[in-house]
Amino acid sequence: MRLLNKNQVVVALLVTTASIMANAVEYRLESAVKVYVSHDNNINLIPDFDQSLYGETVAPSIDLQANTENWKNSLETELLFSNFNRPGYDSDDQKVDYNSSYQGESYRAGFVVQAVHDTTRTSETADSGRASNERRKYYSLSPSYSYYFSDKQWLTTTATLSKAEYKDDRYTGYDNAQIFAEWNYVYSEQLRLFVRANANNYESDGRTQLFTFVRVIDTPFGQFPQQQLIEQNFVTKTEGSGFQLGGNYQITEKLAAFGLFGFSKTDSEYEVTDDSDACALTANDPTWVLRGACTLAGQNSSTDSIDASLSWTGERQNWSLNYSIQTQPSSDGYLLESERVSADWSIRLTAKDKLRIAAVWGDNQALDDENNLGVRSERTYNNVSALYNRRINESWLLGGSVQYRYQDREINRTSAEGVTGRITVTYWPQVKQW
Repeated sequence: MRLLNKNQVVVALLVTTASIMANAVEYRLESAVKVYVSHDNNINLIPDFDQSLYGETVAPSIDLQANTENWKNSLETELLFSNFNRPGYDSDDQKVDYNSSYQGESYRAGFVVQAVHDTTRTSETADSGRASNERRKYYSLSPSYSYYFSDKQWLTTTATLSKAEYKDDRYTGYDNAQIFAEWNYVYSEQLRLFVRANANNYESDGRTQLFTFVRVIDTPFGQFPQQQLIEQNFVTKTEGSGFQLGGNYQITEKLAAFGLFGFSKTDSEYEVTDDSDACALTANDPTWVLRGACTLAGQNSSTDSIDASLSWTGERQNWSLNYSIQTQPSSDGYLLESERVSADWSIRLTAKDKLRIAAVWGDNQALDDENNLGVRSERTYNNVSALYNRRINESWLLGGSVQYRYQDREINRTSAEGVTGRITVTYWPQVKQW
């Protein structure tokens, strides 16, 4: 299944841009250049890795906005050029986001388009944890529509079509589609209630694996097993749906709570392409003993669906606590159940100095436990970082950060950790408006 047609996306963007330019438009251009040097003692989180890595990155970015009275548009572009002191780690990454929305009298419509070209060092942080310098391409299209019945009630529908491609066969690309319908009701100034229903469809690209088939042969000395490696191709298709209830409550002027609770059900099917006809031989020849995969049972799964947070917004400091359980696509070729806890705290020490500390704990489990196809994503991971920024003037910012990362992958029962230090200088030219 192919969800995104790149040519159609480009045509849609051109038509939208032409429509906007036909009206009175206000433009705003904001740009920045970020340069940072870094030291990492285990950039790919490999067990028993003992080689330090030094590098520098130049990251220019542009945010162009074109707005009319009812139509808002923004195009954000970021480029990252990274060079390191060891071969095989340099990379040039690109990220583009286009956001367009139109506010009608009783509705709001819009869409978001995103394109990311990066390495698995970035994409696998919350996914499989198998980081490398291999290239990834990711595209997504998210249209949305909200209809307002009154000031207190409205219905929002959102769809997201995404596609991931990997250059290396060790990673599995996929197409993923999700749709949400959410009803919102403002009960009071402090409390907003909502009901959400969602559906999703996931299909992985084919992933090739070697399986061992064993044939029992007769010899003058008796029966002996003879092993044979057979290459097979696997595709995972998963359909799912979910339902959640929740609310957003402003406990005090500074303290707010958010919660979304429900369930998610999935139905997975697995296809095996057997070009060597090993399964046919196994079925027809009783001397063959199956050690590979020929018939894979479909699987139904039911998981909790939780997204909850508690946040504080003060004059000098902010903090938030978040907890979530959700399913997500994986480069290992199937859906994951991802449990995640995060905390974020920032404080403005002076008018120019700011300190931020963030921590994340995550646990990923594959949904297809009954069909172990040789590649597993069960792992836990932790990220803790501290960031200090000092505003030199309106155009210059100096920053320093330290990050500790840890992961424990069940597939090889090994753990890995790494520490990254970074010094960053950011320059913002004057914002231009016309």
